Amino acid sequence: MAVAAAGAAISLLIVALVHWRYDPAFGSDLRVSLKIDHGDRPLGEQTLWAMRRNWRRR
Repeated sequence: MAVAAAGAAISLLIVALVHWRYDPAFGSDLRVSLKIDHGDRPLGEQTLWAMRRNWRRR
């Protein structure tokens, strides 16, 4: 499994480098996609924890 994970990481790195080389906006698009805007809340994790707490109370 470690070899598969390493292969996946290497392929992701190669694809990112190719995009970075041929798409000038790739770096800024990547930064914008990873940024959490002011006032946004992480919904998924908190909702799952709340659902789990409510399920155990039953």
